[in-house]
Amino acid sequence: MSGTRQCLAPYRESMNAPTNPLKILAYSLVNILIFMWLGSYLFALSGSVMPGGLSGEISVDAGEAIFKGAGKCSTCHSIGDEGSAVRCPNFGVQLPKFAAPIGIRGGTRKEGYTAIEYMVESVYDPNAYVVESFPANVMTPINRPPIALEDDQITSVLLYLLDKSGVEVTDEIIQQVVSAQRPYKGTGGQLAAEGTGPAIRFPEGDWEEGFYVFEEMKCFQCHLVEGADFDPGVLTEEDLAGGVGPDLTGIGAIQTYEYLMESVLDPSAVVLPDPAPDKKYSGEDGTSKMPDFLDTMTARQLLDLVAYLKSLGNEDMLAEEL
Repeated sequence: MSGTRQCLAPYRESMNAPTNPLKILAYSLVNILIFMWLGSYLFALSGSVMPGGLSGEISVDAGEAIFKGAGKCSTCHSIGDEGSAVRCPNFGVQLPKFAAPIGIRGGTRKEGYTAIEYMVESVYDPNAYVVESFPANVMTPINRPPIALEDDQITSVLLYLLDKSGVEVTDEIIQQVVSAQRPYKGTGGQLAAEGTGPAIRFPEGDWEEGFYVFEEMKCFQCHLVEGADFDPGVLTEEDLAGGVGPDLTGIGAIQTYEYLMESVLDPSAVVLPDPAPDKKYSGEDGTSKMPDFLDTMTARQLLDLVAYLKSLGNEDMLAEEL
């Protein structure tokens, strides 16, 4: 029997919990990490998402940061009286046009759609429903360049908008958003590859030279570019009071090269809604007030100008050049 006791002694010692404080701490941390990994793995298998307050990746706070930062959403959209953007619909209350915030009125836009389903479709397929008085083709799908947000980032933005709409963001709401996103998830690259025909590759323009084209053509007389210092030449302060055209600050970060090229060559292709009764982007015939420059700009000037427009708000592009 004594031999048996001696053989079992090491086994019994191994079964005892550690008594050294450092060993206890290490033992506890290992167990916590194992359970966290196992929990995340099981959530992934089930197709679920961790509640916004626990994840750190999907949350209302993350959505606010993306809305105002990487997503560039605030460049085009205001929320009620927060912001001054008018390029695209206001996501809050803006009387008389919008009597309810997007998280509420979205449920009345398309028959058979909940507010969440409408909001999800609107970011992945903006032209599926175009709000009255706003033109189509202004916004590209947010999961495609130039914004190209990840699906989880889009989830957070939608949760932020729901929260701003007075909707309590519960685990159930998060699941509804994620479920509505499923048909679109992972389609960013696929949509970008599909296109509508053979790709047209333009020679590369020089954005620095494009600054001077913008200045020479007096584009700043109608379009604001915050932080840019243009030489007004012989223009008077009255000449510069314009503001006839849309604000172009940061335009390169939210629009494609093709959209910017079209805007210069054919300004009436997409005419933004008038921001105020006394400030109109279009004439009485509905066409843009902007000239097309077809007879006054060389091909090189056009390429350089578009390169400059694409550089506006596109810090990554400028960093690569420097």
